[in-house]
Amino acid sequence: MPAIILSILLVLFCAPTAAFAAGEPVLLQETSTLYATLEEAAAAANAAGGGTLVILSSMEVASDVIITSNVRLLGGNGAHTVSLAPTGKILVQSGSLALGDGTETNPLTISHQNTGTNSSRTVHATGGSVAVYNGVSSLPGCVCSPN
Repeated sequence: MPAIILSILLVLFCAPTAAFAAGEPVLLQETSTLYATLEEAAAAANAAGGGTLVILSSMEVASDVIITSNVRLLGGNGAHTVSLAPTGKILVQSGSLALGDGTETNPLTISHQNTGTNSSRTVHATGGSVAVYNGVSSLPGCVCSPN
């Protein structure tokens, strides 16, 4: 019986790691589903009415990440960086975006190849709200702005 329980635990805790190794660096925590891009994971969280997105490895984001529900963005499995392309940004159109969870355990850095114009805001709320907690930092050039 203990061998069966151990086998089940190994499947539950190692399966996400195996899928992550295959190139899916974002976890939607509520469903344990892994995604190849932050854009896809945010769309799934929006469709589910919200959720926690855990970044499992550093990544580049080429296009806008749209938030229309209540989403939390966290680091996982060590320190990682989300690097937004010059034209990419995180847009909070409705709902809320919480960056971090108040802990420093798995720090997440958000960087942006900022061109210095207003259109290059890293996190931009056109509706809804943005909150930044410990555990998330941004590199110089990153801007978080309300409406």
